[in-house]
Amino acid sequence: MVQGNHTISAPVELWGGVSVNVEQAGSMLTMSNLQPTFLAGAGVAKSGPGTLAVNNVRADSLAVHGGKVQVLAGPTPNAAGARRREVVDNRPRPLRWT
Repeated sequence: MVQGNHTISAPVELWGGVSVNVEQAGSMLTMSNLQPTFLAGAGVAKSGPGTLAVNNVRADSLAVHGGKVQVLAGPTPNAAGARRREVVDNRPRPLRWT
């Protein structure tokens, strides 16, 4: 994704590894209906300085090579009661829901 904030709300299933690049700092790609996967080798790699926000990550791996990944507790990052856990450059932040 090049810039801006975009949401994919359709169900998305991982059938292999996926790479997500959010190129602009301050930009966000929200995948609010990412389905759990239990396929061997299915993982998510995030790059770029922007943010990837997902409802869950149930995959073999999560690699954050730039920017951050937010795991949402609500349907969207701005929903009432939404909480998130951030991973920045492969380092989970202290377990504190915001």
